[in-house]
Amino acid sequence: MPKFKPLWIPFTNPLPCCGGLFDWDNSIKRLDELNKTIEDATLWDDPQHAQKIMRERAFLDNAIGGYKALESSLNDAIELIELGELEGDNDVIKSAENDIESIATKVS
Repeated sequence: MPKFKPLWIPFTNPLPCCGGLFDWDNSIKRLDELNKTIEDATLWDDPQHAQKIMRERAFLDNAIGGYKALESSLNDAIELIELGELEGDNDVIKSAENDIESIATKVS
């Protein structure tokens, strides 16, 4: 078992739903709905409503994209640690551990 595995276990386990943005399934569903809404040619018939839709879409898109980027970085670091352990390359392991610590700082 890798030395730092407990550090990334909290990231790989799903968090209980706490509503709002962290309600992952509903956030993804809502973003899909908003993407369909902005394709409607009549959206800009009501500019205030359209701006509200666009702001909500941008917020969700940025939040979900940010989460996915962190998740991808974490997965890359985990794979590097596993590779480093297989190869006995402590420099690769240390670099990936530093990456995980950086990710942990961003999410805390």
